[in-house]
Amino acid sequence: MTPAFLAAMGGLGFKRNDDFNGANSEGYGPRQGTIANGRRVSTATAYLRPASQRSNLAILTNTSASEILIDNRRAIGVEVVNASGKRRLAARREVIVAGGAILSPQLLMLSGIGGHEELRSVGIEVKHHLPGVGANYHDHLAVAVLMEMRNTESYGISWRAAPRDILICSSMQCFAAGPWPATCSRQPASYVRSPALEAGYSSGVSGGSPQSKHIPFPLGHGFAISIVGLYPKSRGRVRLASSDPRLHPWWIRSCSVIRTT
Repeated sequence: MTPAFLAAMGGLGFKRNDDFNGANSEGYGPRQGTIANGRRVSTATAYLRPASQRSNLAILTNTSASEILIDNRRAIGVEVVNASGKRRLAARREVIVAGGAILSPQLLMLSGIGGHEELRSVGIEVKHHLPGVGANYHDHLAVAVLMEMRNTESYGISWRAAPRDILICSSMQCFAAGPWPATCSRQPASYVRSPALEAGYSSGVSGGSPQSKHIPFPLGHGFAISIVGLYPKSRGRVRLASSDPRLHPWWIRSCSVIRTT
């Protein structure tokens, strides 16, 4: 199925591109991934685990940052919370916030950094009026076309529809095989100017979210092609649900509701 997708893109007149991270990302080809010795490698595996024994590094698991401690408009540490309760960690040099596009603004606003009206509406003391926190949220939304097959020629296996023995074999193949099948999902991709879209192919589909009202679930053996808008012009915003750091923030997607017919 993967060679068939690549051949189809070539047949439509698009050009081959074997390095999307090169000088030009336009075209189609195999998707690049973080793979070492035939296995997918996460950031934790590649960087954090090798450094875990350093004396100047402490890794806290099952722990969440609840507040940045601020003194005279300067970050001096963080407050964290876990099953044992709250704990304050002092910073000698700096505090780095790396919670992504949603959790980073949440932590800043919980710490009193944000628009004064929004912070006061949830009972948070304003320490630095910065209305841009949480603003300008945007993402590239995707529409997936899921295709169920009557045969079993595609690589992937539907997690819910497959028998247990097939699931185990498929999982072991993903874990132990060489670099190409070890990616196990969304293998090839294409980037085309129409105006700027990504078409990603997935061998094997799970039928999407069990909560979906529009996608039949579970699907059997098959594949999916996702169309992704790469340069959205609309903008949304991340807002606090409350002053409780355990509650996820609200975020307004940068588009209207999409209904599948």
